[in-house]
Amino acid sequence: MNPSTDKNKPSTMDNTAPMPTTFYNPNVPDTERLHETTIHWGRSYGWRAGTRYIDSGASAVAVIRYEQEELGNALDVPDFLLEELARKQVKAREIVWVCQTREHARRYSGPGIRQPYKEEFGPHALIVATDNEPETGYLVLFDASRLDPAILARYAQYRQSQNTCRPHR
Repeated sequence: MNPSTDKNKPSTMDNTAPMPTTFYNPNVPDTERLHETTIHWGRSYGWRAGTRYIDSGASAVAVIRYEQEELGNALDVPDFLLEELARKQVKAREIVWVCQTREHARRYSGPGIRQPYKEEFGPHALIVATDNEPETGYLVLFDASRLDPAILARYAQYRQSQNTCRPHR
C-alpha cells in the first residue's frame, strides 16, 4: 500500500503493522483535509506544565480513571481502549498531558508548578483523550506501536465518529 497514492486506506508506520493515522474522506477536497480526524499526535514535541513525578507502579488506566472519577474530568476514553491499555500493562509514566503551544500550557501552570517545557515524542504517539478546554490539553501515549492494530483501527473509527481528535501537523 502506498499512502501517497491510496488515500482511502490508513497509512502504515512500518511494513509489519498497519497504524491508522488519518482517515480520509474521498468526497472532501484536498484543501479541506486538514479538518479530518487523526488519532496520532503527529508532532515531535508538545508543551507540558508540571512535574513528571508518577508512582512507578501506577497504570495508565489508573490515571485515566482517577481523572474521571476523582477529579470529575470528562475524558472520553472508550472501554475497549482502556482494556487494551490494561492488557498491554501500559504504565502511567507512558502517558502525559501536553498542549500544542507553550502559551496554552501556561494555563496549567500555577503556584508551585514550573514553567512549560517540551516533551519529545516519536512517530507512534497516540492521542488518548483531550480535556475540551479552549487551550486544549491532550493526554498522549508516548508509543502506541505495541497496541493491537485492530484496536487502533477501531479507536480511529470511534474518534472519527465522535469528531473529537484534531490534526496536529
